Amino acid sequence: MPLRGDSSLECTEARELTRAFLSGGGVLGRRADWRAHMAACQPCDQHYRETVEMLSRLYRARAGTQRVEEPAAEAATGRRSLIAFSPPAARAGMRPRKRAAWLKLAIPFAALLVFGAIGLPGEPKSPASLLVLQGAVEVDDRILAVGSDEIPLARGARIVAAAAARLRLCEGPSEMEFTGEGMLRCEGFGPLRVHLFAGGLACRGACSVSTALGVVQSTGGALELRLVEDGLHVRAGAGGACFLDGSGRRELAVGEELHVAPDVPR
Repeated sequence: MPLRGDSSLECTEARELTRAFLSGGGVLGRRADWRAHMAACQPCDQHYRETVEMLSRLYRARAGTQRVEEPAAEAATGRRSLIAFSPPAARAGMRPRKRAAWLKLAIPFAALLVFGAIGLPGEPKSPASLLVLQGAVEVDDRILAVGSDEIPLARGARIVAAAAARLRLCEGPSEMEFTGEGMLRCEGFGPLRVHLFAGGLACRGACSVSTALGVVQSTGGALELRLVEDGLHVRAGAGGACFLDGSGRRELAVGEELHVAPDVPR
């Protein structure tokens, strides 16, 4: 379950981010959520430290070096350093070529751990944002009108738009413009993913839109969707798109239109 004060991460997702950071991937834009979860969740923090220690032992065994004893101050507190890859003092007989090869591996790996834990300087704190362009919009329990400041968009945020409303969701190169009376929920980032309950969307860049009638995905270009009473209307722009439902996957060519009618019980 999510921790109090950190509703954006569950333990499972926090550990997935831990593995992603340590392997060189992960969404660095979520490092603030990850740090907050680590500070509040002792099992996840211990899992992270044990993983770092295990990687440290494997790395040192491979490099043929001795494990450096922990500083006395850290041993007294029972906490280990976040960076477990500080190279030991060079042996007197170590060849310069071998030392240079070791450093080529150690320095990037140490940098990965540092930036995975604290983030890159100047990196935005939120992976996505929302800006009202017209009318009034409700974001969770907050009412925003045209002229309001752009706000961070959190995973799980519920957005309800009035009939004349228009708003923009952005995450890097991905952008969605939500128009007309309707509602959607933000489901994730990288790329921007939403669940559309009703209304219209004009998308640019990689995105995924799920609905009760199926899922529409685009790896780039443009995409237009409308979910109204007679069903889902999709128009694929540059780059094409694909539609997935219970019957399988359908590729949409550039300019192709698709209408999926709801099942009406007889």
